[in-house]
Amino acid sequence: RPNLCLANILAIHKKKYKNQKGEFFKETWSLNAKRYDKQFLIDAMRAKPGAAWKDFKEAINNGSIFAVVSQGSGNRSAPLFADSSYDYDAIYNIYDKDVARTDLYNYDSVKNPLITKNIKVDNVSGLRLINDDKRKDNTDGKGNILYNAPASAHGWYYKFTDCVTGYGKCDSYKQQTEKVFGTPIALNNKLFVSTFDASKDGLAGDCGAGVKGASLMTTFCLPFGQCAAGDVTGTTHTMIGAGIHTVTVGNGNSSGNGGSTGGGTGGVSSKLSSASNYCIATGSRVTITVTGSSGSGEQTRMCLVPQRWYEKL
Repeated sequence: RPNLCLANILAIHKKKYKNQKGEFFKETWSLNAKRYDKQFLIDAMRAKPGAAWKDFKEAINNGSIFAVVSQGSGNRSAPLFADSSYDYDAIYNIYDKDVARTDLYNYDSVKNPLITKNIKVDNVSGLRLINDDKRKDNTDGKGNILYNAPASAHGWYYKFTDCVTGYGKCDSYKQQTEKVFGTPIALNNKLFVSTFDASKDGLAGDCGAGVKGASLMTTFCLPFGQCAAGDVTGTTHTMIGAGIHTVTVGNGNSSGNGGSTGGGTGGVSSKLSSASNYCIATGSRVTITVTGSSGSGEQTRMCLVPQRWYEKL
């Protein structure tokens, strides 16, 4: 987004109030008609696909805002199922380009048709394949950013075709051996996907009983599935442990930008927006598996932001 001063767009006013708890001030913002750029506000609010104001870019897509919908394939009812006559299971990520449209609730199949519909997995006009080489490098090899499934595409998918050593050999690894088993988690511009590999030996007990298979975690960079070269946290495909395990989110041990006080300002500069008055720090958030946490943590806050003010008479 362009580096604009807020005062060039908004006129800020303060109004004094008084109640049984004392006096306080409320800030109100209004458009400063003489100083704001009309086209910037139009593009920022509508954000329709296509050409936008030259300085307003959204995810290299000329002003289009979209959501990434992630869903994985795998027979959860039969975790040990595997059949070489099927295709490999995968994680599919669809770019929903209708979710932010201002005319979505006035949908008309003729006048306002949906943009995201009937998406195919064809590696051309539909979802495009991301392999490990592309997952670990978002350039063309010459230092220029190049996404296999940019914002102009409809999304991407990644097949689980490579066996990871641990908890047994890879001799029995085949189609649909490794399947997506848990809900994908998006955190700190990364996508964490848990899978279960039924070909692994797992663990055997002294009495003959044991745990079959092993679970893994695979990570991707959002929204395009490709990370910068050298990004270790966004390109993992590692073992979690024997048996079925999924990825969850919990608190980390670090502190800082999320704040450590009820006001959400602990460890943060006093230049926070007025929204900090309505925020509670939730600490550092990390992904957690049976083997422990991963990543450096993402500072988060839980905020209740008032959208309208009412005066009680």
